[in-house]
Amino acid sequence: GKGVQFSMTIKDDYSNGQKLQNNKEYYYGIRAFGNSDNKIANLLAATGFMSKIAVTSRDGVSGVDYDQIVTNTNTDTLFNVNHLAGQSDGSISVRITNPAKLRGGTYIVSFEEDTVTGSLTKGTNLWSMADSVSGDVLISKKSISKPTGTDTLLYWGNDFGFQVRITGPADAFKNFLVTAHGGGTLDTALQGAPDWNGFPVTYTGRVNQSNGTGWFFHGGGASSGSYDTMISRIIRGSGWTYLIPNDFEYRFTYEDDNYAYLAYTSNSLIRVPFEIWNITKGYRLCPWSNDYDGNEAWGLTPNDHTGSGGSNDPHTDWIYPRLPANYETAGNATGDDETGYQSWLAASIAAGIASGGPATPDSTTGSYLTGSTGADYVGSYGPELMGRNVWFVWNLDDVSDGTIDGDTEGTPNKDLLPEKGTVVKIITNKAIQAEDKYSFTINGNIGYTIAKGDANADNAVDVSDVVILVDHIIELTVLTEGKKQYAADYNSDYYINIADGVGIVNKILGISGKLNENTRLKSVAPVISLDPVIAQVDDQFILNLGLKKGSFSGIEFNMSYPKNKGITSNAVRLDHNSNLVKEHFSKEDGTSNFVIMKLDGSTIGEGERVQLAFDFNNAKVADENISFKINDIILSSSTGETQQFTLQNSEAEFSVIPNEFQLYDNYPNPFNPSTTIRFDIASESFVTMKVIDILGREVVTLVNENKMPGKHQIRWSGKNNSYKQLPSGVYFVRLQAGSFTSFKKITLIK
Repeated sequence: GKGVQFSMTIKDDYSNGQKLQNNKEYYYGIRAFGNSDNKIANLLAATGFMSKIAVTSRDGVSGVDYDQIVTNTNTDTLFNVNHLAGQSDGSISVRITNPAKLRGGTYIVSFEEDTVTGSLTKGTNLWSMADSVSGDVLISKKSISKPTGTDTLLYWGNDFGFQVRITGPADAFKNFLVTAHGGGTLDTALQGAPDWNGFPVTYTGRVNQSNGTGWFFHGGGASSGSYDTMISRIIRGSGWTYLIPNDFEYRFTYEDDNYAYLAYTSNSLIRVPFEIWNITKGYRLCPWSNDYDGNEAWGLTPNDHTGSGGSNDPHTDWIYPRLPANYETAGNATGDDETGYQSWLAASIAAGIASGGPATPDSTTGSYLTGSTGADYVGSYGPELMGRNVWFVWNLDDVSDGTIDGDTEGTPNKDLLPEKGTVVKIITNKAIQAEDKYSFTINGNIGYTIAKGDANADNAVDVSDVVILVDHIIELTVLTEGKKQYAADYNSDYYINIADGVGIVNKILGISGKLNENTRLKSVAPVISLDPVIAQVDDQFILNLGLKKGSFSGIEFNMSYPKNKGITSNAVRLDHNSNLVKEHFSKEDGTSNFVIMKLDGSTIGEGERVQLAFDFNNAKVADENISFKINDIILSSSTGETQQFTLQNSEAEFSVIPNEFQLYDNYPNPFNPSTTIRFDIASESFVTMKVIDILGREVVTLVNENKMPGKHQIRWSGKNNSYKQLPSGVYFVRLQAGSFTSFKKITLIK
């Protein structure tokens, strides 16, 4: 069965009531008891055996990070970085752990593959760091950190006052560029994909053809126009295995030997205008295609893509690039190896003829069409590179009428295909390789002598430092100088947060948290909860954050909400407003940061409530439900330490009550793999929503419960009540709520 992962923070030596000491070895043990109905051994859990692990506290006297991060942009005054060899998109990060011991010098970071048999990291590249002058290896054979996930904090080193982390790039595309079109090779490349919705593309005018059109790369069947949605559509079984670290080109050459296999429809071999090349290794790929509109030709279909708004972005049939069968040895120095492609093409033609297909291509289209022969033009091929590639033409023509202006059935207008000579380059992130090498220089000992708490570096710890710290937390004015960041991290816990603010206040007052220090509340972990219902008062949303148990002296958090609705934070109110800092700031639309802190050493106690007021533009939110979510919460005790807490509810919603029942058209429609169905409930009702096929048979029940008034939606993945995938076809959604009944037709495609 699946286990449960736990984590804990240990700050104290409970055997003597003291804080953990640097460079002292401690032991901690874990004992667990388990049971298995299937008599499967539970190892240590089944025996209750104590597992003992030795740990040594970090040898650091100051906060870590302080924004002194090494990057390969050479923008930091403390560090200088050079990428000496290789093409990797990886990065180096350095954080200070002990300013007093900071060792200046130049360091070389190199990489080598782990070839040790039985090693858990065998086959991966490991990094080492050496002093460039003495040659001493200070850090040896460490794993490269991933940009996301559980191993993003793999910093190493400590004896020289700093730690180093090497991070590999994310599995991602780096750019989509049109380097040539019908007018020839371009001096400056143009965008080959949208410059919106998260694509790694720079705006160049949204035109990349000499005829004034813009052809953009995306994913077929995408439910939205975002980059992430495209990735979910085109990255399939092989993942990024054959994409990274290679770059690719779609070349629209219109050569007579350009073919694609219609693997998902007729099994014909159709002529296409493009070639697909791995330009890093220098070989040609073998394309498969899904004939989206069933016309036995590759080109634009009169179907809108979700790449942008409106219904005027027609897209092409889908493309599935595959590697040639000889992909492991394919490629050459001149970059023109198409032996694998030509072998695939010859084998495909031979297979089609052998299975009853025509021996010569169609005289009009140049394609080998199976017709009613049952033939299959499939030859030998390698793994799939990616799937469901499409091109959509930005704002070309309204296709809601099922046609594209300028398109003639059977003889598509050449303006409705990319121009001959068009080349689109697809660039991927480059992983760290053994040939990569970096150097970085640390310019001497920063030797901070500033007093802890003096966040503005004016040689005094006073209320102005509290103001500076709060402004930093809410991101109104961020501390960037290393010594100020060091001073602001009052409790030296490697983070600048609300606990440091409480600590500085205590220092100013000459106390150590004067209330609740000897009461039961100190040992009770706070329980907080965001009221799930948002009230509206005039043109303001009112949210309530309640403290159910325990107490705290300070809290910081972030509230997120929909963008482009004119929502802005306005005020913070408490049941007791005396001796409080209550600040908020919205750095960008859709999010606001908050800080609430006691200024007299006391606490905010059980039963108290924080009220948040947000202004909004009534015209922009009049017909929508609006949701808020609380994020990134940090609590501070009265002694200036971060507290563990329980959050019972993190989301709140303002619901607009509809005046009538309504079932809306699903989106997208047709759909694959899922679609969203929206409906309105005007009064409390028992609601059923079922999907039925064209014979009237129920295939799945989506809703069967009492619903409160409001706007609702549900997502359907095309599966029946037994969670089995349904075949392509037309289905109907039936909504019943009291005496109200409504039907909508939906289409599932594969």
